[in-house]
Amino acid sequence: MSILKNNIDNFDIYMDYGTFINNNFLYDLYLPIVGNLSIQIYNFLVNEYNSKVNSAIYINTYNKIISKFKISMKELLDALYLLESVSLITTYQDNSNLLKPRMVHYINEPLNYFKFIENNNLNLLLKKYISDSEYTSLVYKYNNNTIKSSFINVSKDISYLIDTLEENNIEFDYINVYSLVSKKINDNFIIDDISKDKLNYYFLKHNFTYEQLANCVFNSMSFLNNNYEVSYSSLVLELSRLESFIRSRDKNTIIKINRKFDFFTLNADNDAFRNIIDDYQNTNSENYLISITKQDLDYEMKKTLNELRNKLFLHDSIINCIIDYSLFHNSGRLVPKYILKIGYSMNNLSIDSLNNAIKYLRSVNANIRPTKALFDNHLNNHINRTTNNDDLNDDIWKGL
Repeated sequence: MSILKNNIDNFDIYMDYGTFINNNFLYDLYLPIVGNLSIQIYNFLVNEYNSKVNSAIYINTYNKIISKFKISMKELLDALYLLESVSLITTYQDNSNLLKPRMVHYINEPLNYFKFIENNNLNLLLKKYISDSEYTSLVYKYNNNTIKSSFINVSKDISYLIDTLEENNIEFDYINVYSLVSKKINDNFIIDDISKDKLNYYFLKHNFTYEQLANCVFNSMSFLNNNYEVSYSSLVLELSRLESFIRSRDKNTIIKINRKFDFFTLNADNDAFRNIIDDYQNTNSENYLISITKQDLDYEMKKTLNELRNKLFLHDSIINCIIDYSLFHNSGRLVPKYILKIGYSMNNLSIDSLNNAIKYLRSVNANIRPTKALFDNHLNNHINRTTNNDDLNDDIWKGL
């Protein structure tokens, strides 16, 4: 600090809006290290800053502090050095006017107890300046003030406020569901008004997304008299099952994931594995993977999921299917590069539905090249445009 060297007396104070000075942390954690005078000067700077905010003209001087606390310049400097050393203040020299430089003290808020003891240097200093019994007392004081695992959160969530709004403030647009389902089946379908009302109810009261509703509609369809029709009873069952699933998922980060390797058998019946497909469709990919591995995602896996989702635009249901197959294929090992390779192969083949993704991976598992018969018309058209025969390009399959 160049106060004495440059004979600087004026200084300014800065502090972020919203900075909160917790006196418990200040006196319990910092005072034993820096001493009473430093804490008094710190509080003085905070009060001076508040006075400056409410005053058009306000000049801070070191002589004012010396006079108020009846201390020498050396004692003031020592106190400021101590505050700087524990990061309660950060000091700058403003040389915008070389003829009249000034100091700037930036006030930092105290660390909370848990962040403080995570800092090895601060924790070591605190242990040095207080007794073992005092330290134990602090540990008990702050650790005893945290939420325990036996506590159950019974607070209202945002739905409490949403429910108080008039229903017409949040509108359900059925056409969004219709468009998503029509794209899946590449055709129109029949649905009665009572089924639409049920979709509207789950959209407004249970915060279901359009995609979740579309999946429920799709799963409750049957093909009768040359038309796709939605069964109301099946739809209610699908919606109820999804509601239970979401409620269970929200309670725990790690959920039960249904998986079986024979799901990827070439001619497996999807109806026999309905619970596996439900997990693909109704779980975000991070939650899906964490629930299987029981481990947090590392940087490489987070980067892989981000690329699949935001660069290749694969839906989470497809990504989950890829993850499931990859883990079985690699004997339980998580190989991000392999997951990414499958994702790019699906992208090259224009596979944009879970149904076609499942067919594709079953073909890979059977070690055969897929033919037009394995995919829907949209995919067949793409294959016809990019190949001269029924076989796909070898490069797409190499290494899978």
